[in-house]
Amino acid sequence: MTIFHAPAIGSNGDIACPVVGAEVSQEFLDRIPGGIFRYCADDEGRLDFVNRGLLEMFGCQTYEEFMAFTHGSFWGMVHPGDQERVRAACDPAVVQKDRVRYRIVRKDGRVRWVDDHGQHVVDSGGNSWFYVTLLDVTEMVELQDQLNQAAEQLEAIAMLDTFQQRAEEDELTRVLNRSGVKRHINELLAEANGRPCTFFIMDIDDFKYINDTFGHPEGDEVLRSLARHLRNTVRRDDVVGRMGGDEFVVFCMGLGEGPARESLASRLRQWSQDMQERECPYEAPTLSMGVASSPDSSLALHELYSQADAALYRAKDSGKNQVCFSAEKDELTN
Repeated sequence: MTIFHAPAIGSNGDIACPVVGAEVSQEFLDRIPGGIFRYCADDEGRLDFVNRGLLEMFGCQTYEEFMAFTHGSFWGMVHPGDQERVRAACDPAVVQKDRVRYRIVRKDGRVRWVDDHGQHVVDSGGNSWFYVTLLDVTEMVELQDQLNQAAEQLEAIAMLDTFQQRAEEDELTRVLNRSGVKRHINELLAEANGRPCTFFIMDIDDFKYINDTFGHPEGDEVLRSLARHLRNTVRRDDVVGRMGGDEFVVFCMGLGEGPARESLASRLRQWSQDMQERECPYEAPTLSMGVASSPDSSLALHELYSQADAALYRAKDSGKNQVCFSAEKDELTN
C-alpha cells in the first residue's frame, strides 16, 4: 500500500503522478498516528508529500481524491474561517510557535479540530518548507468547550447566589432581612418532617432613647452588637434576622419546649449583661422576648410569628427585660 506520496513534477510544473519517497520507510510512516505532510512555505502552500493518515483524516480514499479536494495546497486543507489566523501564525518571517490549532473540513462536510505541529526548514537548495504532523483534537476541544460552559454556568449560579444573599441581607447588621427570614424559615418548615421548632422574637427596650439622645451612629452600633451576639450564640443552621428597627428574630429547627429552649432564651438575653461591661454613656440596654414553639412544625410562619409577637407584648406590658413563652401565657422569666 502506498502510504507516503511525493508528487512528481513535470516539465511544465504540473504534478505528474505520486511516487513513494525512497528515503522514507513506508512501514514506519504507516505506524505513525495522525497526518504527516510537507508543504512549500509560500503563499501557494503547495503540498510536497502526504501520508495515509492525512488522507483518512480528510475522509479521502486515494491520494488523487485528496489532492483534488484540497487543490494540492495546504491552504486547501484549512477551514476558510481560520485561514487568516493560520497564515499569520505560519509566516516563516515571524513564526515563533511550533503548534497552531485550526479547523479542517472533511470531504463528507464534517468539521474537525486539529493541532498542527510544524517545523520550518530551509533545505540546501534554499527552498523553504514546513514539515508538519497533524493530530485530530476534536474531542478534546469539545470537552474543553463543555468544561468552559459548565464553568460559566457555575459562575453565573454563584453570581445569582451572591445577588440573592445581598438582596436578603440586612445592610447594617449583616444578618438576614425580613424577606431572607421568610424564605429561609419557610424552606426549613417545608422539610421539617415532623420535627419541633421554636421561634424567638425580641426587641431592645427603650431603644428610641439611645437613638434620640446619643445619635444614630451609637444606635447603629448597638444593633450591630446585638446581631453579632445572636449569630454567635445559635447554631450554624439556625436563622437569625432583623425584621426592621430594633426587632430581631431567631428560628431553631429541632428545638421544642423544655429546658433547652429556656436555656437558649437565657443565653440570647445574655447580651444585656455583656453590654454592661461596655463603656458607654448610658445604662446598658435590655431585651424583651417572646417565644413560640411547635412540637411538629405544623404551624405556618405567620402563626409562629403571631404567637411569639403576642408573647413579646406581654413581656413588654409586664415591665420589659423579660421573656414570655406563648404556651405558658401567664409565666414570665426575668
